[in-house]
Amino acid sequence: MLPHDPWLCREGTRVFIDLWRRELPVDDPLVSPLAGDLTGLGPISLYAGTRDILWPDARLLVTRAREAGVDIDYHEQADLLHVTMRATPAITSTTALPRKSLQKTLIRRRAHPAARPAPAAPPTPRRGSESR
Repeated sequence: MLPHDPWLCREGTRVFIDLWRRELPVDDPLVSPLAGDLTGLGPISLYAGTRDILWPDARLLVTRAREAGVDIDYHEQADLLHVTMRATPAITSTTALPRKSLQKTLIRRRAHPAARPAPAAPPTPRRGSESR
């Protein structure tokens, strides 16, 4: 049984999936990480609510990530919906996750090499700007 999510339903979500994936098949790992090999990924912080339509997938991702040796920090709260963390302040202030949890996530991301941005490529000279 799917969670009761008043914001998202299976049919409506399919429209967004199709917009997101464009020509890619639904089972492409770029569309759904659950379809790919998670080995070697950097740390993941995942927040889910039990009323989110994607809650079962979130739990499955946690299981697969742990099996692949990925450092995953999972936070689940009862009755939260999809994108609760982006919802209005009135909603998030009553269901906010502990500040220490978010601080821990930021610290983990900064410490992991995969979370660091790649060095910038040198600028490509514009046509006609080369030295003669």
